Amino acid sequence: MTEFAILGPLVVREDGRELAIAGPRQRTLLAALLLRAPGHVSTDELCDLIWADGQPADAPAALHVLVNRLRQRLGKDRILTRNPGYILQIDAGELDAAVFRGQLDAARAAIDAGQWERAGDLAGDALRLWRAEPLADVPSDDLCRDERHRLHALRLEALEVRVQADLQRGRHDGLVVELQDLTREHPLRERFHAQLILALYRTGRQSEALAGYLEARRILITEGGVEPGSELRDLHQRILANDPALELTETPARLAGPPVPTQLPADVADFTGRAGQAAELGRLLTTAGSQVVLTALAGAGGIGKTTLAVHVGHLFRDQFGDGQLYVNLRAGGVTPLAPGEVLARFLRGLGVAPTAIPTEEDERGALYRSMLADRRVLVVLDDAVDAGQVRPLLPGTGDSAVLITSRGRLAGLDGVHRMTLEVLDDAEALALFERILGPDQARVDLEASAEVVRMCAGLPLAIRLAAGRLVAELDWTVRTLADRLADQSRRLDELAVEDRAVRGSLAVGHRRLSAESARVFRLLGLWHGPDLDRRAAGALVGRDPETAEGLLRALSGVYLLDNPEPDRYAFHDLVRIYASERAAAEESPAGRRDAVRRLLTWYLHGAAAASGQLSPVPLRLELPELDPGLSPASFTDRKSALAWFETERVNLIAAADQARAEGFDELAWMLPAAVRAFLHLRGHWTDYVHLFRAGLDAARRLGDLRGEGRMLNGLGIVYHALFRVEEALDCYQRAVDIRRADNDRQGEAMALANLGNTLSTLGRYDEAIPVLNRGLALAREVGDHTAEGNALNNLGVAYGHIDQTEAAADSYLSAIEAYRSSGHRERQGATMNALGVVRRTQGDRAEALRLMHEALAIHQELGARHQEASALLSIGDTLCQDGQTPEGRSHWFRAMDILDEIGDPRADALRAHLASLTPDVRSTPNLWAALR
Repeated sequence: MTEFAILGPLVVREDGRELAIAGPRQRTLLAALLLRAPGHVSTDELCDLIWADGQPADAPAALHVLVNRLRQRLGKDRILTRNPGYILQIDAGELDAAVFRGQLDAARAAIDAGQWERAGDLAGDALRLWRAEPLADVPSDDLCRDERHRLHALRLEALEVRVQADLQRGRHDGLVVELQDLTREHPLRERFHAQLILALYRTGRQSEALAGYLEARRILITEGGVEPGSELRDLHQRILANDPALELTETPARLAGPPVPTQLPADVADFTGRAGQAAELGRLLTTAGSQVVLTALAGAGGIGKTTLAVHVGHLFRDQFGDGQLYVNLRAGGVTPLAPGEVLARFLRGLGVAPTAIPTEEDERGALYRSMLADRRVLVVLDDAVDAGQVRPLLPGTGDSAVLITSRGRLAGLDGVHRMTLEVLDDAEALALFERILGPDQARVDLEASAEVVRMCAGLPLAIRLAAGRLVAELDWTVRTLADRLADQSRRLDELAVEDRAVRGSLAVGHRRLSAESARVFRLLGLWHGPDLDRRAAGALVGRDPETAEGLLRALSGVYLLDNPEPDRYAFHDLVRIYASERAAAEESPAGRRDAVRRLLTWYLHGAAAASGQLSPVPLRLELPELDPGLSPASFTDRKSALAWFETERVNLIAAADQARAEGFDELAWMLPAAVRAFLHLRGHWTDYVHLFRAGLDAARRLGDLRGEGRMLNGLGIVYHALFRVEEALDCYQRAVDIRRADNDRQGEAMALANLGNTLSTLGRYDEAIPVLNRGLALAREVGDHTAEGNALNNLGVAYGHIDQTEAAADSYLSAIEAYRSSGHRERQGATMNALGVVRRTQGDRAEALRLMHEALAIHQELGARHQEASALLSIGDTLCQDGQTPEGRSHWFRAMDILDEIGDPRADALRAHLASLTPDVRSTPNLWAALR
């Protein structure tokens, strides 16, 4: 097992053996990855942290070296490359700070349950993990400052918990000296003062205890500018009264006076996660001075708003010595509670006789605010409808605090601290499932438990109900539940136990929608992609983008739709299933099909327009018409087209998949054809293969020769790029035959150029050169300069293989001119790189590097990542021609990083090959050849 320790100097142990992490830069790198794990840290941020005093000329390359050294220490699978940066993978229990937090959470829960021995032991175990100042030997103050502050705050809390447990266990004598030290070190921390005073009193030192209160009050006033809180004041009064209850419990009962409402529902014993939000809420609620704090928790149904609000209320109830008021405002019910009724309830809870409660709402509100003016009460308003329901229930002044939960944003409330709850992350979700079910049962089949949690999509209510099904169905295993949840059409049926159901929680929000918003909600459930913008949503629902945006924002406002970034909208997985259920129940089959067709056609038009900016080769597609009133995405330049493709790539793949699944076969082959230029430019080979194979099936179902030829030619291109040459050859041969039969002379010229290149790659030069010459003649006959350039370029490749370097160079030069005529700069750059390799072979190294660098600049300008990597490798090969150099190797590693970033399957092969090259080994003449 690997252990990472940051509660002191940075230490890494493997099975008890300490691993050396040498040098301040290595420690800074590891610390940055640990503190963000399992999150991503960008290359720029890491460079700024590691070289805070000034970065070297090629900082990313130097960073890559540092990362590789760290991989050698930790194992290559520990650190993953993610564009642009890295992720460190750590498991539960490996990081001491995470273990510390977990033990502290467990100690808090034990305190709440009155388990004093357990609480003290857990807090003590947590404190023993501390060795010194956190990250003491990591030199980056920018990196460590905030984390050290958070960890010190948690350490103080752990001390308070352990002392509280020790007081309850009767260990007063040994605590006095420790608490005297703690109050000197942390003079404004009231809990330490209260604990010291109580320890003095319980050891028979009443006068010292009273003097301790006076000293604490003096310090708080002079140094903090505040009077003691209710805990210290009440403790002081009870010591003066010699209250015998002080001998029995740490927190003295209040003196006789007005009733103290304690209306919070029971806290859940298995509360899991949300530690950061709970701490932030506690900070907001308890540091308000004389101001009322309003904190609104918002989120979808089942997200855990009420659970968190109640949990926080219990965690910090000691800070509100005058009580806690709670009400469920029933936004999800048929009849939400009126403010006047709630005020009557609160007044009764505050000790007002029923006969003395005013009849008018305004008068009730005035009396309520008067009674809270001199008290410190926590008011929890759960499941609020809107600001109008909440506003009469707010205190007017004083030290009270209000915690509100709502499915809406409560935009009409002023001065509110808002917090939106997100779903639990994978680790928190699995931890909640285990705590409810019990770790023994959950861990019998960890794979099945992970599947259950994944299908609950991080929604706490869903996780609780899933675990509840296992409790109810005694003969089920976790695998049984996972298999039942796998059927998406029945998933919401399975997530129901007695009177609670995910479907019912979602229905509450759905009932509150207008008729038009509800229709949009249903139609959005038909889309299989991850998200949409307002233009795509408008196409789906048949509305202009501005109208669609208003409807989308209405859904987002009640958390039935996520709005993760401006103009992007997405469903939670379970909400999507519910929306699709409502669509099947309330929309006609024709209406559903028309909506999907509109959206897929809109995406096709957008992809065709964007492709026109990336490639000078016309798409030659007869696009189906858009519905009246819909406009496709439009682009004025290459940059905007690339940005759109990057944003919509996953959606375009989903659109093609949905077209095939729902029988829109023409769209299923046209979409890959429209996206091909982008996929090739960026090197998204996996997506490329997937789309074109599916498109080929669709074209064949239609009996569309034109579509079949396009798909076969596209598949041949990607298979050749991936060195699957025999498969490429088969595709090209069939593409040539089909295009010839379809009398597509321009397409035949393209396919012949590709077929000839593949034959050349297979070493069949006697066949390749005649095929390429036929393609060249046909391209010139139809006047297609791009097809002409392809044939000439591929002739250059063939001549190079048979050592006819002059003929290769002449072919490449002619190809470059043909590409200039067609405007195909990407192919022009690739050919210049190939010509550079020939010039290197001819001994003109300077000219080779000039051509390669010019090619690199073109590809970087165009964003052609695969070609950029190819140029970098060629430059590295040339620089290392007479022996490896640091500059040459840097180019190789930069190429490898690009292949990693774009998910090129050759990245690992290149990494292994580079690792095998010891400094005394020269590079191969063409490093790509080593990867075949």
